Amino acid sequence: MPACDALKRCIVILVLTLVLSGPSSAKTLIASIKPVALLVAAIATDDMQVRSLVPSGASPHTYQLRPSDRRSLADADAIFWIGPDMEAFLAPMFASADLAGRSHALAPDGNLSLASTPAKGPEHDHDAEHDHNPHVWLNPEQARAMVRRIHQVLRSLPGADRRQLDTNLSDFEEQLTQQEARLRQTLAPARGLSLFTYHDAFKLFADYYGLTIEGVLTSSPGRSPGARQLAGIQQHLRQARHPCVLVEPQFNRQHWAAITEGLTIPRSTWDPLASSVPANRSGYLAFQQTLADAVMACLPEQTQ
Repeated sequence: MPACDALKRCIVILVLTLVLSGPSSAKTLIASIKPVALLVAAIATDDMQVRSLVPSGASPHTYQLRPSDRRSLADADAIFWIGPDMEAFLAPMFASADLAGRSHALAPDGNLSLASTPAKGPEHDHDAEHDHNPHVWLNPEQARAMVRRIHQVLRSLPGADRRQLDTNLSDFEEQLTQQEARLRQTLAPARGLSLFTYHDAFKLFADYYGLTIEGVLTSSPGRSPGARQLAGIQQHLRQARHPCVLVEPQFNRQHWAAITEGLTIPRSTWDPLASSVPANRSGYLAFQQTLADAVMACLPEQTQ
């Protein structure tokens, strides 16, 4: 029965092909939050799948792991996060032997020790916690340091295309440097603005580009501002030259509504978690542009 023999030979060839080819070489990379995913995607090769753990619209300060999240972490080839000061919910998970070797904290001490770039703008003594601001991805120089760390980890994965990873890193650093130069020129007219934010995460971007954060409502996103703090901010708003309120989609805006009642003060929205930015190779650059756009929207000629 020739047809039967031919079928058997086809089945044998198919089985041998599957066995010899082995498991898929695709790598699964988990990033705790979207901004970290943007940095990973900036240099990951095409055979690496990048996923964010915390969904858009959720805050890493209050997020709780779901069973599906735990399965994703268990299956990941590498996991990247900022550190316990940012994603406290992940710290117990990464203490386990199974995940400790695959999890990589990009700023484990939660401060600005990743790079030596000094602040580019005036300092404000908001709170002692300012020295341990874990929102390091907002500062381009800190992002550059984190990407280099990510590059080292990805290079160490079995089967990684090291040459392509090196090329992607070089391209990203060159593009980031070019963007920094453009944004310094773009943001120059905004240096006379007095910016007010819910908490001082934005200060890492503002300092780098010489912008002024005049006041913040709270030193910690998980801590509601008290009556004294609200009264103080309201007074600063009344006295500030060219004030502008930067609001965030993750936090309730009722405090701003209360203290700006009766005042004509522009508002602009910025998203520190880059919820609407695509997680592709140019995503981080697009994210930085959104931060600059939010500031530029505060200029008097833009608000008239």
